[in-house]
Amino acid sequence: MVCYVVNELQLAQVAKICNDYGIYSIIKIKPYVDISQLKKALKVKMKDRLYDPCPCGKGGKFKFCCYNKEVNIELK
Repeated sequence: MVCYVVNELQLAQVAKICNDYGIYSIIKIKPYVDISQLKKALKVKMKDRLYDPCPCGKGGKFKFCCYNKEVNIELK
């Protein structure tokens, strides 16, 4: 998977996410951000745990609690 980011901080953020989920990626610094392939890969990785209890501890299902925060990555 290839991702494009604008600066080194974003590169570090995307690299950490890929490392945490075991996603092999190539991250390049360009004048624009394109992490759409990363979002697709995260959705595939999280598919099996959608109805598991949320890891945040609030007691809800992952899909209805923190799933959107995990998939909707906001780079700084």
